[in-house]
Amino acid sequence: MANTSPNVNVNIGGQSYSYEELSNVTPEFRKFRDAWADVEGGVVTLDPVKLHALMSKWVNEERHKRLTNGFSYDFGGDIGVQTADTDEGSHLNILATNVMAFQAISVGAAQGDFRWQDPTADFEWIMSDNTRVPMDAQTAYDWSQKAMMYKKEVIFAANELKKLDPIPDDYANNSYWPSNP
Repeated sequence: MANTSPNVNVNIGGQSYSYEELSNVTPEFRKFRDAWADVEGGVVTLDPVKLHALMSKWVNEERHKRLTNGFSYDFGGDIGVQTADTDEGSHLNILATNVMAFQAISVGAAQGDFRWQDPTADFEWIMSDNTRVPMDAQTAYDWSQKAMMYKKEVIFAANELKKLDPIPDDYANNSYWPSNP
């Protein structure tokens, strides 16, 4: 049987795909084909509305990846830069730490007092690599504020990308996203 598929290459997300690759991909990726308006003579015409919706989904996936890849913070000194987990549960714990640290500071927690949360044990955060980092209330507040700001900046960066028409093929490039120290 002769190969009747057109000789088509499409660049999406910085990757080139042939017609055959796009015809034989997993069902999840086939959604890209839904953006095609016409394939004739080896030329793919894309429906801009459908393509924008598809690429918005990919931007959301990139946003989610960045939000769950961890948040790095420079504690200075011997501790240096550490990365905390940022899955959904960790985001809630970071928010709770922010509130507790703010309350402790409000009632006079001293800098260098690591027992601001529990008088019997130092407050420590377990980082992504299982390193325990002790924090006084001021450090915990600053760290959690910056983690929450990073999350907000990632969400807003994704929103700005989705407002563009067209969404750039290189939407995953770091230049579009906030840096994570």
